Amino acid sequence: MLRTISLYFHTIRYLKCSQVLFQLWYPIKNICFNSWYPYSKYVNANLLTFSNISTYSETGSYNSVSKTFMFLNKTHTFSDSIDWQFMGQGKLWNYHLQYLNYLNDDTTSISERNKVLIQLSESVNASAFKLEAYPVSLRIINTLLFYEYVTTDQKSINRALFRQIHFLENNLEYHILANHLLENYIALCMAALYMNDDRLWNKCYAKLCSELEEQILADGAHYERSPMYHSIILYRLILLYQVLIKSNKRDYDRIRYYIQKMATWLVTFCLPNGRYPLFQDSCISGAPPVSWISNTLSQLNIEIHQGILSDSAYFKFEHDPIVLYVNAGNVVPTYQPGHAHADILHFDLYFKGQPIFVDYGISTYESGPQRQYERSTQAHNTVVINGQNQSEIWSQFRMAQRAHIKVSRVDQHHLEGEINHYAGQAWSHKRIFDVHPNQLIIEDFIVAEEVVSSVMYLHCHYNVGAVDLDFEKCKINIAGMQLLILGAHKIVIEDMDEALDFNVCVKSKRISISFEKQIKTIITWHD
Repeated sequence: MLRTISLYFHTIRYLKCSQVLFQLWYPIKNICFNSWYPYSKYVNANLLTFSNISTYSETGSYNSVSKTFMFLNKTHTFSDSIDWQFMGQGKLWNYHLQYLNYLNDDTTSISERNKVLIQLSESVNASAFKLEAYPVSLRIINTLLFYEYVTTDQKSINRALFRQIHFLENNLEYHILANHLLENYIALCMAALYMNDDRLWNKCYAKLCSELEEQILADGAHYERSPMYHSIILYRLILLYQVLIKSNKRDYDRIRYYIQKMATWLVTFCLPNGRYPLFQDSCISGAPPVSWISNTLSQLNIEIHQGILSDSAYFKFEHDPIVLYVNAGNVVPTYQPGHAHADILHFDLYFKGQPIFVDYGISTYESGPQRQYERSTQAHNTVVINGQNQSEIWSQFRMAQRAHIKVSRVDQHHLEGEINHYAGQAWSHKRIFDVHPNQLIIEDFIVAEEVVSSVMYLHCHYNVGAVDLDFEKCKINIAGMQLLILGAHKIVIEDMDEALDFNVCVKSKRISISFEKQIKTIITWHD
């Protein structure tokens, strides 16, 4: 009981007052208002159409012949009509079903895509399932982008679309904020352009710009610090920008500015092959590839250039043939840690373009031990003290007490940072990275009044090959690199999984290195 009270207290104290108020108000509103209110404000609106909008959609998510949908690497076949409330594959799978991203998949015929949209629209009009602001936002965008191909039942589709726009306008996700609220405003701005509604445009565009000013950091990163969600938001802004240009509105410079800023951060953060470390909640298939973003921006004459990583607190050390990424940032935004992990001073290491030590990744958002593990300190390349997480993660997207980091020095070859308030205790973990020609030195120091057990974890990429340990010499050979570990009490190479994508895990290796107060890892290689 006391544990539960503590979790809620240390979670709620970081929230904005407005979040708490809306968390209390929205359940009451859903019961007393949303269940019967018609949301018919835009019933007499007219829609414009805009052609040749570049969109991205993964092909094959919908097989119109077998009526099979595949999302998150899981499939389901509907024998009759689509059940928009189907939860057999989890809530996130159901969200993907509702998003209607597959309306943009040109490998499916227009007539079949129309049929799906009509089914969805009829269900919305009949109040056959509960409207939720986040899937409604994406559904509005995808319906509008597909609208020029609507051939039948336009009245039914329009009615459902207008109802959802009105619903979203009155149910913005103020209780969640962050990327959810951005998606809400982007959807409403898109709707305003298609409806040629200046009132809605002026209101929502101003709020969108205000949110972008808060959420996009000085170096161009989205403040939740997930490369995947950064890319998703960037993609959505690119869609809005294209419609803005075709609508002949003049006030698109700020959207262009944020697109350029976010794209600059993304290409700076990425490896030359367009891949990025899977920091926080990230997986490669969850967002449009960087190549698509770069090509589309080139067509739109938006220049991208290399920038400098700073406010995102991700540091990238490029010293051929290695690339070292270090996460030296706190949990931000403090009021929305839903996609944050307990992974301060975690690092990813690449050698000759190949991943060596990597983030475990994510395979699920479903509540349970797997989700807890994937957010845990133990799932990252950093140090675990007394088996505890740096910050107190719980449920699927919550975090209570948090550790804090202070970076005392960073330059082209060096980073030094110290984590305090580790696991809510008077423990600290100091880590120093020194990059030299043919050598990377990582030093870890633990400060605690009592005796503690410390374990450094190194998660090997599943494709590194053999991992050979010589414990007597404290040496490990891996993928053309050698690790000399000084100060270890015990070194174990364990069989582990690595999450490549939602619901996809492969076998890999994890190196567990036990020590007490101090350990030094010297990684060497030959060009």
